[in-house]
Amino acid sequence: MKSQQYRLLAEVTLLHNYFEDGFFRDIRIVPDKVTQTFMWNAGLLFRLTDTGFCVFYTSPFDVDYLKEITGFFNNQLLRFQLFGESADFMNYTDAPLGRLVVYKYNNRDTKESEQTHLLLPKLEQRLYSQSPLGEVALYLSEFLDSDNIVTKDYMIMFSARSARWKYYVMNVEEAEADRLMIQDPAGNPFQGPVRKEMPGGKSTFEFSSGQVVFPF
Repeated sequence: MKSQQYRLLAEVTLLHNYFEDGFFRDIRIVPDKVTQTFMWNAGLLFRLTDTGFCVFYTSPFDVDYLKEITGFFNNQLLRFQLFGESADFMNYTDAPLGRLVVYKYNNRDTKESEQTHLLLPKLEQRLYSQSPLGEVALYLSEFLDSDNIVTKDYMIMFSARSARWKYYVMNVEEAEADRLMIQDPAGNPFQGPVRKEMPGGKSTFEFSSGQVVFPF
């Protein structure tokens, strides 16, 4: 039985700087039904990775067939839906407050950095919390270069929400606070301590980042 060989067509990596290692794994990625059918008929293969997903093509691949379908339709694409696996996504992500949004990406709207292409998001209103939080559209014409198929690496980058921070240190034993200090990662001290009285007569010291914001 002849074995089938596959070559990498596209790799999409999802990043989120809220997480310590920088990768966003709190998400489920699913090709839509039209894409699943097309990939099956065209000899394309979808595979999840630890940091996103990949699309492979059969080798050898009929480049003329790819030219024909992209030239005829001019918008033949693969569409993948992103479903959040955490209800806190909007809380820790730098997204508009007070409304649900869907992140839409396509490989024609990118920012290039060496060999990697950063997919730029377009935000649209999302009506239901169960709806996909994102969609990735890969136009097949972007993988054609003359008579060759070109592999592309793409990145999607989410940013953590930022906020001003306040800390309260309970002064249980009424100790002096001249040695207390809170610093940011660069060694810059927070404002304070400022002595505050809490309900019940408890004493506390307040530290504040002032006008400086820090990501979650």
